[in-house]
Amino acid sequence: MIQEQIDKIKISDTKVKKLIQSIEIKVEELSKEKNYDNQLKIIDSICKDRNKYLTYYWTSYIGYLKNIKDEKYLKSEDIMAKYEGPYNNSVYKFFEVIDSIKEKNHIINKYGKRFIELAHNQKILKSNEIKLFEEEKHLRKEYRKILNNIRINFNNEEISLVKLNKYFISEDEQLRKEAYDKSYEAIISVTNELETIFNKLLKVRKEIARSTDIKSYTDYSYIKMNRVDYTEKDLKVFKEGIVKYFTPLREKLKKEQAKRLNEKELSYYNASYLFNDGNAKTNKDLDELLKILESIFNDINPEYGKLFRFMLDNNLIDLEDRENKSAGGITTYIPDLQVPIFIKRYMDNSQNLIAITHEFGHSLQLYLNKDKNLHENRWPTFDICEIHSTTMELLVSEHISKIYGNDTKKHLITHYTNLIDILIRTSAVDDFKSIIYNGSIKDTKEVNEVWKDIYKKYYPTNNYNLEYFNKGIMWQRDINRIDDPFYGIDYALATIYALSFYQKYLEDKEEGIKSFTSFCKDGGEISFKEIAHKYHLLSPFNEDDLIMLSQFLEKLLLKIN
Repeated sequence: MIQEQIDKIKISDTKVKKLIQSIEIKVEELSKEKNYDNQLKIIDSICKDRNKYLTYYWTSYIGYLKNIKDEKYLKSEDIMAKYEGPYNNSVYKFFEVIDSIKEKNHIINKYGKRFIELAHNQKILKSNEIKLFEEEKHLRKEYRKILNNIRINFNNEEISLVKLNKYFISEDEQLRKEAYDKSYEAIISVTNELETIFNKLLKVRKEIARSTDIKSYTDYSYIKMNRVDYTEKDLKVFKEGIVKYFTPLREKLKKEQAKRLNEKELSYYNASYLFNDGNAKTNKDLDELLKILESIFNDINPEYGKLFRFMLDNNLIDLEDRENKSAGGITTYIPDLQVPIFIKRYMDNSQNLIAITHEFGHSLQLYLNKDKNLHENRWPTFDICEIHSTTMELLVSEHISKIYGNDTKKHLITHYTNLIDILIRTSAVDDFKSIIYNGSIKDTKEVNEVWKDIYKKYYPTNNYNLEYFNKGIMWQRDINRIDDPFYGIDYALATIYALSFYQKYLEDKEEGIKSFTSFCKDGGEISFKEIAHKYHLLSPFNEDDLIMLSQFLEKLLLKIN
């Protein structure tokens, strides 16, 4: 059993330290080596060490997410935090040496030109201020701990903030309202603690950027995330298109939702409740749902179904709802075992189906690249990663009647509505983060004011006169955007490509699956803009393409209705 092998991995201070020293020694050898064959051998050996480090890194983090109070993984997370800065610097030095090699054709022939582009980009991030990275990781962990530790007395039980979410779609309107109110109260009760940590995080991140001689943490993040073929200017075109073409579509859908619920204006506590007789229901327990999903993946492509069964058999999919399990979901890859693994807290609602298929999309891409030794070729950039997962959601939606039966239309309306919400919400958050990390904002008092302005721009009719909204603290609940401030927009960019893949699939299913599988096998050897050209997709950076995709989504919704 692979999970048993993962559990047996022992992480120690000495092991991690020696691993980083080994990388540093080999990078130094590479800088002096002139023979092409020997250079490739050294690069292969460095890749092996990096894979060992990443095996430690991800088994530690996954173990921590499985139980945030487990002493073994609390200790290993402290070790990994201690060495994250030195490891990153050893990798940046590796990239620096790769970039300095004058004749690179032998490297390109083996690893591809994309690796050379990324090496040139990443070498800039080298920093001697290791303590800053340790402090940043510690602050992120403390922020996460505060939200994870919230307990709310509700409906005769003491529950976490995450578990309260299931009541947001209760058919009892009063229960929905109380659940939202309690969640708002819970955030307000810890706001001072969260803001204290975030003020420190804001300062540390600005210092991290300065330590690398980069103008702002926004610019630092763009380099770190390898956004080498599009710029803030491109993203500005994209976000303006979202406001112009998708915000009006959302407003239209929300008016229809309010009408279905017999409301003049949609109440805040009805945001997730789309139908007056309740949202789509599966009436399936988790085991049955997983069996049906396996059959769906087999119908789409037998290769997909085989992988899903392999992951289930080896406990590489963790959906159990446990007391000390982290709220977030994540998919990653264990290099030394060549397996993807994902963890998600199953909460028994319709979104779990989408979450499972989403994470499996990541798993498929990683598994199809398992034989690639170089991390950058196996892992695409985050914006590309989210295309695999979002496209998988849409492919599964074609077979969704197997799960929802008479509620299929309800589920599809909910799914497409959520895609529009992702486009708008993540674009709003990116605008917000760009302002607070680009400018001279010093503390959360100013940050909250910025959020209120951004919120009005993207949600012009959401005029809720409540303390939670009036304070401008909605952003504080989003743990993922605290961990990775500029990751959010990747979901929106990916949704555009995913919709375009899905449009092609509906035109020719066999060719659509062939193209998507080929795209998954590209791994990290293709850049974001290249995808549109290679697979003839509509682009997020072209206004006319955004118009066409907003119309495509509207047609899908009209067809259902």
